[in-house]
Amino acid sequence: MIKLLKKARKTLPSIKEALMIKLLKKARNVFVSFVRQEEGRVTTIAIVQFKTRRPEYNEETLVQILKNALTAWVKQTVRGRKAWDYTGGDFNIGDVGSGLQTQDIKKIREVMALEGVDDFDIVYIGDPSHSVPFDTVLVQRELLDIEE
Repeated sequence: MIKLLKKARKTLPSIKEALMIKLLKKARNVFVSFVRQEEGRVTTIAIVQFKTRRPEYNEETLVQILKNALTAWVKQTVRGRKAWDYTGGDFNIGDVGSGLQTQDIKKIREVMALEGVDDFDIVYIGDPSHSVPFDTVLVQRELLDIEE
């Protein structure tokens, strides 16, 4: 009996990991852009990827869930309160991307999971002047053997 319990304990994390992988495969990706504008021009862009199995969740809902999770983190943890104080009450997506440690992100993800968001990640934060124009043609016409 004791051997069975020990074996079950060893396989439990792998079962949990397999279940999480299966759930994430069913999740859909939703990308949300956060944009900072100064003097009439875009100066900073952040793109956040959310994973959710909830088809009814739109960008607004996902941002609200992120706000709920961050508010809970600030309210319930010393590190969250320090981060809030450090920003002078102006905690934004840039602070999420640069100021949080792994254990903080883990707590925030746990809260978001309770509301149906399986994961989130900031996939880009940067200066849009380093961007490529959206309508840039990506096929090199001069290398095609096509007569016009």
